[in-house]
Amino acid sequence: MDRKTVTLSQLSANLCANLPEMRAILITDRKCQILFNYDRSDHISDSSDNSENSSNSEQSELSDHSLPQTPPDPFKTEVLTSINLQLNPILDQIHQEDTGAKFTSAIFEAENFRVFNLFVDRWIFIYDLSFESFIDRLNPYIFLTSEKFYRILTQEGRAQVELEIPKLGNILGLKFLPNDKNQVKKYAFKFTLIGDSGVGKTSLVNRFVEGIFPHDFRPTIGVNILTHTYMFMENQVKLIIFDIGSQKFFQRVRRMYYLGTNAAIIVFDLNRRESFLAVTAWKTELDEHIEEDYTVVLVGNKSDLKREVSIEEAQEQAQLWDAPYIETSALVGENVEEMFFMTTYNIIKKKQKMLQAQE
Repeated sequence: MDRKTVTLSQLSANLCANLPEMRAILITDRKCQILFNYDRSDHISDSSDNSENSSNSEQSELSDHSLPQTPPDPFKTEVLTSINLQLNPILDQIHQEDTGAKFTSAIFEAENFRVFNLFVDRWIFIYDLSFESFIDRLNPYIFLTSEKFYRILTQEGRAQVELEIPKLGNILGLKFLPNDKNQVKKYAFKFTLIGDSGVGKTSLVNRFVEGIFPHDFRPTIGVNILTHTYMFMENQVKLIIFDIGSQKFFQRVRRMYYLGTNAAIIVFDLNRRESFLAVTAWKTELDEHIEEDYTVVLVGNKSDLKREVSIEEAQEQAQLWDAPYIETSALVGENVEEMFFMTTYNIIKKKQKMLQAQE
């Protein structure tokens, strides 16, 4: 079994650990030729032994950019498990329903199970679910996992892929981690990046966390979650960064991703005026779904290009929200760290004021 298959299996196991309704996962090409499959019934006996190794800090850094032309021996069609054999009759139907669109989805229902299919570029991610499963509840996890699958398959930007699948409803935002008085203070914050497609949200995150700039644009599938820990003003800060897909397709699941946000970073493209005009709608959507108090930062990205939005009107918009405004360039790295550090500072300062008021 090659390393990429092992990584896909670990990620699949982590998803199944969160979703008891998930029976199996297949990845096929657009002709429905099976490239990878995972049947949870085959892994129940050893899941407890591997859970610690396959979550939290597990990451992948792979050497090749494509799956093998034929599946590894353990995943050849003739040795597929019983659950996946049930899917074989509907693979032709899935293929027939494929419109060729770069990104779309479809749901098929059989007598005893349901199948959620996500068509992304040259792959189909197939999720075999128990019949009683509630798709709307599972969608946030499916999109998050599909984004990770895609990054593993393409190894975009040579970036590492975090294999942990968090329990989304349990991410409740700001945490002050207990420690001795003489030790460094530890914080954990949730940052949410939102804004129109193509404004550079993913590029800002990749530049900050991994120091890279991906030159090929691809819309995020639902959400990409990265963590980053660093020292800031004698505090240890762990950021959980939610880079959220802005397509209308994901509107129903975004509310789950917003839960527990400490800081919302609303990004627009300085050389696309329509993306600036949309920031008010993004702020309204955030306010509708975030009940807790949260910090807002307005970011004008792509400062290295010709602008269509002036500094003055962007600052005026930020002032309406009582929020700071900063201009960045993910391409050259200008003000990217400063933007994240400034946001961290504002949250810590707000937290300290809250603690002082309680004394």
